[in-house]
Amino acid sequence: MADMQGIRALLGGPVIYMIFVGALAIVIMLSAVLGRLDSLFFHISRAADRLQHKFAVKLLWGTAAVILCTVIGIMLLHLPPHTRLLGVLVMLLLLSISGIGGCASALALGRAVTLSSKGVPDDDLSAARLGIAILFAAEFVPIAGWILVFLSGCAGTAAFLESLFQKQAVLPLTDQIESAAAPQLRDN
Repeated sequence: MADMQGIRALLGGPVIYMIFVGALAIVIMLSAVLGRLDSLFFHISRAADRLQHKFAVKLLWGTAAVILCTVIGIMLLHLPPHTRLLGVLVMLLLLSISGIGGCASALALGRAVTLSSKGVPDDDLSAARLGIAILFAAEFVPIAGWILVFLSGCAGTAAFLESLFQKQAVLPLTDQIESAAAPQLRDN
């Protein structure tokens, strides 16, 4: 009986991680259906870039946001039946955004590993795949790995939300000219 509890404790972290990856897959499928997949990938890549700057601040407010949303969702689930749906929606939104944040932190980790090992950055898909594999392997370390993955996901969530809500920088005039001329060059 004690062996089964130990096995459940060891597999708890990876199962939760797979729930977040499943939520990320649902968000990616919905983005593809709505035609916003490029925008999602742009914001994930931008969030991974932002993780390198002011990491501690992102970690603090990302953790606070995730904990606050979890508490609000749980409180809404314990209220009368007509508010339970709102609690479920808050929890699904939290899972989705946390999955995207975990992907952003995995992308940043994968970029760092490929840059340090090869000296040349790899493409984003390979870097994200490597980062997700590293974070998944870290989930098998019972407490320290779970905390590490949770905190990296919180920092990624904060970076994603910052990327989502911050205005895009104005392109320099030469970039605007090049981007305006690009469709004409493809047609010729």
